[in-house]
Amino acid sequence: MKALARGILDCEWLLLGAMAAIIWAGDFNRVWVLAFWLPLLGARWLVEGRLWQRTPLDLWFALWFALGFMSLIAAPFRYALIPLGGSLFLLPAAYTLIALGRPLLGLVLVTSFASMAGRARRVSGLLVASAGLALLIGILGLLSAQYTIKSLVLRPIIDLLPQLRGFPGAEGGFNVNEIAGAMAWFAPLMAGLGIYYWRERRTETGRAARALRVLTPLAFVLLAAALFLGQSRFAIAGVLPALAALVWLLLRGRWRWAGLALIGLFAILQGLVYFAPASPATQAEQLSRSNEISSSSRLEMWSSGLAILRDFPLTGAGVNMYRAAPVRSRYPVPSYANGILPHAHNEWLQAATDLGLPGLIVFLGFQITAGWMLWRIWRRGGPRERAVAAAIAAGLLAHMIYGLGDAITLWDRFAFGYWWLIGLAAAQYALVYPRALPSPTPEQGLS
Repeated sequence: MKALARGILDCEWLLLGAMAAIIWAGDFNRVWVLAFWLPLLGARWLVEGRLWQRTPLDLWFALWFALGFMSLIAAPFRYALIPLGGSLFLLPAAYTLIALGRPLLGLVLVTSFASMAGRARRVSGLLVASAGLALLIGILGLLSAQYTIKSLVLRPIIDLLPQLRGFPGAEGGFNVNEIAGAMAWFAPLMAGLGIYYWRERRTETGRAARALRVLTPLAFVLLAAALFLGQSRFAIAGVLPALAALVWLLLRGRWRWAGLALIGLFAILQGLVYFAPASPATQAEQLSRSNEISSSSRLEMWSSGLAILRDFPLTGAGVNMYRAAPVRSRYPVPSYANGILPHAHNEWLQAATDLGLPGLIVFLGFQITAGWMLWRIWRRGGPRERAVAAAIAAGLLAHMIYGLGDAITLWDRFAFGYWWLIGLAAAQYALVYPRALPSPTPEQGLS
């Protein structure tokens, strides 16, 4: 049995990839794929004597799912039962349970990353996988974004790019602000890892280090270019200070000042694009009107979210119900009277509208606990661990600033990016503060 269990753990990346790819899809039957987690749990129990490597995040996961199940019972707004299954049978399920599938994928990623790091005694394999994922997001952000009028000044450059359409789940391309939220997580992460592995190129000589020296700069350049061309201003406003913090922490001397100068140059270019007059005059008028509508719409969205919270402080409207027609009718946002409004354009307010003040507290609990874990890694870890912690923290910080005026809710498809970074933090924490780690297996991870 143990041999079979080790074989299952050897296929952990394959199972995680299958779960992530299917949970990404819009089909509600996606929840069935989470059953792949069960053999992983059983295999860990046989090989490691536990279901997963425990971290301080476990409590917040338990509270988050408890609130989700409470919402199933007590939320004022709910969808009808949704039939699931194939051609042989149909099983009705509550929408709330289906929506909880994506946060459950988050739990799977976090626990799997911590356990994989514990078995391998390193996070290098996870970092290489992160660079590969960032590279994919950068390509999609650059070639599959639905560029808006905000990018009008940059249109001559955009028109030179090939158009990549048909990506599963986003056949017509990605909303530029949505994918920018994902890029805000990964651009600082790639910058931090790239700085460290190039700075330590004489001491970090393994296969993973060599791969990271190639992949991280390439991924960062793609992500930075996509952010600049897409002009998601809240994402850019988050990434720039996060990059400055990384440069200050990880570089010294003239390299530090050179890095800060490059960031300053990027900020100047962004300012020039923002204030550059569009041509002809009708386009300038359209751009000005778009900026005004964007600002007024956010005020209306926040007002709508606060009204929901005022009426239902303990439960919110229900899991992912801000977008539902009955909620939109009762708490209107006039600017989106004829369109789909997916969220409140503020991640903290969104957590409160979904699950009430208890949901906001738990959401903040995730953020604070992750920050505390990264701070402890920074204080106790060596140079590599400190660089990894700083890179993860910068990604979380950049997205946190983005989340002040936009949102990727924990029920959305790109939410896996949040759990990915939290999982990296849990993996590094498990190594710096081990709890009876299992015997290392040489085939796990990359050296």
